[in-house]
Amino acid sequence: MDKSYRFVSDTEPTIEQLDNLMLEVLKDVKERAAKAEAKFKAMQAIALQQALEVWQQKQNNSDHE
Repeated sequence: MDKSYRFVSDTEPTIEQLDNLMLEVLKDVKERAAKAEAKFKAMQAIALQQALEVWQQKQNNSDHE
């Protein structure tokens, strides 16, 4: 999702155009941050589950000895 925030004319953008641009960028950043946070939390949950399984296996192995 590569967005390019460019102006098409050679003239300086107006304050309103800059405000609109910044609002678009802010919206995009918030969406990306939310997706990244959800992905991170899912990866953490998987890592935690794997660590618990390893720990349980070690506990089971030490109980049988």
